[in-house]
Amino acid sequence: AGVLLAVLAAFGQAVGILSMRPVMLDNPDPFAVMGARGLVAVVVLWAWHLAFPGTWKTGISVPDWKTLARVSLGVFIGYVVGMSMLMIALTGTSVAVASTLSSMAPIAILPMLWLRTGTRLAWQAWCGAFVTVLGTAVLFWR
Repeated sequence: AGVLLAVLAAFGQAVGILSMRPVMLDNPDPFAVMGARGLVAVVVLWAWHLAFPGTWKTGISVPDWKTLARVSLGVFIGYVVGMSMLMIALTGTSVAVASTLSSMAPIAILPMLWLRTGTRLAWQAWCGAFVTVLGTAVLFWR
């Protein structure tokens, strides 16, 4: 189930990026575009919750301030900064280049995960990361 959901997530990201290219060619404010995308996501998720009651955990509670701060920082860095930069990249380059380079995010996670947890990652993860970076470099080699 996890692998299927991850594949569906990747497909959703691909369709989302591809559909944003024509929008970004009109040179709108990338932060306003991301704000609109976030607002649409909130509306859709709440509509889902109201249309299909019981699909979410019951009893939504406010998390403690530490959890809320971590979530807020993650949203700011990942969504506000990261996705806004992707929208800016779509104004100046092709979808293929922007999406290929932005898909390197899982590779960037490896050293951060190592630093955060202190746990050495499997050598296969590092080999996969190396092959991915090498493959991406070959794509852009001129």
